[in-house]
Amino acid sequence: GLAGPLQRATLAGPGAPTPFATPITVSGVLTAAGGPVAGAPIEIQAVESSVRGHSERTLATVTTAADGSWSTQLGVSGNTLVRALHRPTPATTSPVVELTVTPRILVSLVSTTPLAVRGTVTPAKRGATVTLYAVRHGRLVKLHAKKIRPRSGAFTTSFGARPSGNYAVIVTTAADAHTAAGRAAPVAVTVP
Repeated sequence: GLAGPLQRATLAGPGAPTPFATPITVSGVLTAAGGPVAGAPIEIQAVESSVRGHSERTLATVTTAADGSWSTQLGVSGNTLVRALHRPTPATTSPVVELTVTPRILVSLVSTTPLAVRGTVTPAKRGATVTLYAVRHGRLVKLHAKKIRPRSGAFTTSFGARPSGNYAVIVTTAADAHTAAGRAAPVAVTVP
């Protein structure tokens, strides 16, 4: 028999890393012979690879609008490869897109003397870097960086007594297989 018109599915993500536990919006369009396909089911699937091969897991199912477009929000806990699948014959899939997630890093001041901070990294990471900067003429001047090992995602660390002045503390995590690199908002500290 003759095949139906060529179908094409697209999928787009935010294009930038999304903070952990923040829904990620993905969208796309289904067309056939250049025209929209309305009312069609689209499965958004996670594509997972392992030594045993690869598999797909459906995260959400949506229906295309009159113009062939669709959009939905996904909750993913780490970096995830996704694709859009229109399963009915002739089945078609979009190219795979990587959704990246950054850890959520929250930091607060414990004391100014000694200068100490505490915080959390979610999802929990094996390591983080806490960097102390002096704030001089509106610029950050790096004074000291400490590698720390959060316990169950929580940490407390101190830089000891510091001379009077303005400081900033920034906590970062490196990229790994599960998340992109993370960076907390700077914590401003004034030592009297």
